[in-house]
Amino acid sequence: MPHALDVVGQLMVEMGGSSARVEARCDTIVVELPGLRDGLAILKGWPGGRGRRRAIGGIHDGLTSAGLSLEIKVGSRTVARLGVGARAGVVSRLLGLAPLEVRAAGLLGRGRPAGGQSER
Repeated sequence: MPHALDVVGQLMVEMGGSSARVEARCDTIVVELPGLRDGLAILKGWPGGRGRRRAIGGIHDGLTSAGLSLEIKVGSRTVARLGVGARAGVVSRLLGLAPLEVRAAGLLGRGRPAGGQSER
């Protein structure tokens, strides 16, 4: 059974000319990117292939054992989750990103933005 941590904090991360806002509340860490290009620029600094899968798996295992979840947002839309509650689906497996839960609707600008209001 995971040991839940209570995490609180905010910081800005800059990498590869892009930035991300990181906020931790209770058992969820939210990484908010201004745009999809910013996320892709940050990912360029990560290892590719098996190294990327190992890194994602290690982060997932660490989050899960601590009772935490990581939510990645582009603007107000959740595009991916990792850790407690993450469910890798077909898209995640096709991209070789499991156990990262990739939300195709969020990547395509569909679904519900923060606050639960659907955009049209």
